[in-house]
Amino acid sequence: PPSPHFLLVASPAQGHINPTLQFAKHLIRIGVTFINCISARSRMTKVPTAQGLPFLPFSDGYDDGFQLRDDIDHYLSELRRRGKEAISEFLTSSENEGKPVTCIVYSLFNHWATEVEPQAEETNPKRSIKLPGLPLLATRDLPSFVTALNVYRWGPSLIQEQMDILADESNPKILVNTFDALEQEALNAIENFNMIGIGPLIPSSFLNS
Repeated sequence: PPSPHFLLVASPAQGHINPTLQFAKHLIRIGVTFINCISARSRMTKVPTAQGLPFLPFSDGYDDGFQLRDDIDHYLSELRRRGKEAISEFLTSSENEGKPVTCIVYSLFNHWATEVEPQAEETNPKRSIKLPGLPLLATRDLPSFVTALNVYRWGPSLIQEQMDILADESNPKILVNTFDALEQEALNAIENFNMIGIGPLIPSSFLNS
């Protein structure tokens, strides 16, 4: 198993930064990274920090800090969006360097930190995906609209909407373009759905050749 590597995410406020920083000091020997926005990092210049504690600053678009004249909703939205991007990039780079993050600890109001996953890489031959009833798949084996490099952003949301509708059905049946002898295990992998193979649905000219 990988060595412990904690990622600490603190809200950019002194009352959140100080205790999180003290907690981080106790984790230095184990493995820890402290992530926060640039404005919060600048407030820490006068705060004694432990040697060897790595910091990961990111821009939330308010590098001089939030001002009372600023739009609070826009500020929080940007902090969330850019914070998730920074965490995602760090998770990916840490994994590629062989030092994956094993635990994310966040302070109040930063629950979005757990919504982040490493960025998938189309060309990474070491990355594999395990789905029920199927052998290990590489990113290249998946439809392009479900990968991180997908340019059709509507794809995943439509799929999720479809799955939500099916989840509300009492006994949904899904017709699949395959046949039982080929993918019996895959067809039975999801207990909540009754998947029925009706394939192969290919032109008759292929069958007659």
